[in-house]
Amino acid sequence: MSVSVATQAAGAAAKRTRIKQSKTSRAFDVGNYFLLALLGLVTIGPFLYLVSASLTESNYYRVVGVSISPQHWTLDSYLVLLGSASRIYQALRITLFITAVGTALSLLTAAGLAYGLAQHEVPAVGSCCSTCSSRCCSGAAWCPTTWS
Repeated sequence: MSVSVATQAAGAAAKRTRIKQSKTSRAFDVGNYFLLALLGLVTIGPFLYLVSASLTESNYYRVVGVSISPQHWTLDSYLVLLGSASRIYQALRITLFITAVGTALSLLTAAGLAYGLAQHEVPAVGSCCSTCSSRCCSGAAWCPTTWS
């Protein structure tokens, strides 16, 4: 019985805090939702076309074209693109290597600098942090030319 009282109280609170919308505001919201849904369909359409074309057998694609449910599915296009002798595969490997090394170096550099700034025994840390925080709190732009 106490659960139903709590549920009724929550429902009453929700009714009190609900803001009434005018008819024009509601029509504007419906129009916005419709426009966003249409934009989403227009945006996702080319991606669906590319995925469907890439999964369709090449001879079937030449004869029939792209269909949503082709009779002959294949991954041959991806095997050609990502095969071990492919330049795209080599470029992808190099890109992933450079990204991983760059991220690791960036993380190590940032962690080292953060550790150095976290140490309170370092002489210039206190003045640097107070200068930066006073500039942020006062609304002045954080710019090295404004340091005193």
